[in-house]
Amino acid sequence: MWGDLYLLIAAVLSLAIIIKNYPNGVRDIKVTSILALVVYVASELILIIENEIIILLKPILFITALSLVFVILLMLIRRLKPVVFQYPYPIVFLPLLLPVSFLFVMDTIIVEQIILASIQAVVIVVLFLLTAGYGHYLDKRGGMYFGLLLLITSFILYWMVKEVVSLEQWVWKLTLSFGMILTIYSLTGLLVNKLDETIEEEDYI
Repeated sequence: MWGDLYLLIAAVLSLAIIIKNYPNGVRDIKVTSILALVVYVASELILIIENEIIILLKPILFITALSLVFVILLMLIRRLKPVVFQYPYPIVFLPLLLPVSFLFVMDTIIVEQIILASIQAVVIVVLFLLTAGYGHYLDKRGGMYFGLLLLITSFILYWMVKEVVSLEQWVWKLTLSFGMILTIYSLTGLLVNKLDETIEEEDYI
């Protein structure tokens, strides 16, 4: 129970950070980030409803939220590239096919877990690479690295330490909560310092 509360509080705080700090110049990233958080919160709150059919929606909503995070990363990577090297914009929405594909493996627990773990791992790796490559644009570089460390810790605790998953869920949920807040807050520097600069250059051209 406490773990779920931590995650909900983290989601609300992250939502406030996005609305207040993310520049309107990257409106697509801002709106998609808000949508991802709303879907994630819905995936947590849906457990309140004691209905077997509705509860089955949780993994679908969760992977939809992860897919939206993928979309955000593709939007971010595309904007960071020079205009001549940017891939077509519709490509950023390809991860939204993941929830549809997920429907075909929901009855296979092992495959379902492999897909979820793989998506989460890729998200963390991409965030790390972005931080390493564009860290000088981050106002809170230390916060970003610490946030990533917390996300990695949460990932390891959830997927590799069975005792934590079954008995002490609040541990990985607390590390995930702080990691989520720190990474979302720290990304503000990249969005403001680098992407606003890129937008101005494109407008000038």
